Amino acid sequence: MKQAHNTRSQLILMFVAFSFGMILSNLLAQSRAVQDATEPQEEVLLTYRGLDKTLADLPEDIAERYRIVTERTHREQQSLLHAAALRWAFAEYAQDHELDLEDAAQAYLGWEAPDDQSVSRFYQEQSTLIDKPFYEVKDNISHYLGEQRARQARMLRLAEMVERGDLIVFPDRPASQRPSVVFSTAE
Repeated sequence: MKQAHNTRSQLILMFVAFSFGMILSNLLAQSRAVQDATEPQEEVLLTYRGLDKTLADLPEDIAERYRIVTERTHREQQSLLHAAALRWAFAEYAQDHELDLEDAAQAYLGWEAPDDQSVSRFYQEQSTLIDKPFYEVKDNISHYLGEQRARQARMLRLAEMVERGDLIVFPDRPASQRPSVVFSTAE
């Protein structure tokens, strides 16, 4: 009887030791995975003859042009995503206030078309740069000022949406800016 109890104690001890080892192994693996995930990884842009190439591997002149194109593309992507967010906000506003989409957009943004005084003032302030009579450029100035006010109103509404947590745009910066790349010149 004592031998059976001793064997059972040994089995329990082996099971506890094995379980502890498995738990410790799992925790170590998870900590390595978290550590690897937090380290900045350069984006692989292409594979050449079986080797992954990143922005740091590109020739300096091509890397600079790539960064410029990526930045321009990123700005365009951000602009499109902001436009989509505003359109959804306009649609919600239109539904809540029983307006058509165009009226809802103008009401949501809260801007009004420039009045004649604003147009006249702008013309007088810019008269040295404008070589045409007022009646010829009045509509163009009005359109320009309206677009400017609308752009400011859109930016204000987007900032409010972000501040409230209603809008998060991913990614917040282009891939070329995520890891900083420094090119050294070897002499």
